[in-house]
Amino acid sequence: MPETHDRSGVFALPPRLTRSLADASPEELEALAARWAERLRSEDGGEMTKDDVPALVRAVAQLAETAVTTGGNLCCFFY
Repeated sequence: MPETHDRSGVFALPPRLTRSLADASPEELEALAARWAERLRSEDGGEMTKDDVPALVRAVAQLAETAVTTGGNLCCFFY
């Protein structure tokens, strides 16, 4: 993903990552969210995102599960 968001675009998650998210247990998703939140804190100099990281990870995992069960792909659009 580009560092700046001055343009729009889309990227697809690799099938292996999509399946891993779909198959992850609630505990694994919580651990992933904790690692991601820590990374955000360290990269943003203490300015934590206002998003609820665990809820966001759970939502993406639900989308991944839908993609896997329907034979689709998981994509992210940005603008």
